[in-house]
Amino acid sequence: MSRQKTFTVLILGLVLVFGVLIGLLAVFSEEGSKLTLSEYFQQLEPIISGIDDRSGAQVVGEPADAFALWALVLDFTAKDLRDIDPPALVARDHRDLADAFAEGAQRMVAMSDLYPVVETLEDADRLINEDEDAIAIDSRAVVACQALLAIADDNGFDIRLEYC
Repeated sequence: MSRQKTFTVLILGLVLVFGVLIGLLAVFSEEGSKLTLSEYFQQLEPIISGIDDRSGAQVVGEPADAFALWALVLDFTAKDLRDIDPPALVARDHRDLADAFAEGAQRMVAMSDLYPVVETLEDADRLINEDEDAIAIDSRAVVACQALLAIADDNGFDIRLEYC
């Protein structure tokens, strides 16, 4: 092999090695988020723990509009979650949780169309608890929420996510 071919092969090999190293750094670094894990959980906790308070306060006065009001709460919660840039360690579970809340909001809008008037909150709760789509969405949200709790616990953070 000539010197020029050897040199070319060496250069290509170095480029490949550096490319792999840069790729690994991109995958394993947390440069995407400026939040520490602690800051992330400080932002997450009030969003998730306030869901019941927000939805209960709005719906108690207007049970006939329960689905539409819950849709608003879930939509705002999803938007609040999407405003957070999570660290890489929690990014997938965070995204899953935000997606579940957004889907939940869409399902509540659909249920509002199906049941434009409900007499009591108990009727609305019963309809949700019998709805297979709502149950599946809620299950996905709970799984993501519990995964985030486990990460918090594994890293020594004592947080309460009342939704879980």
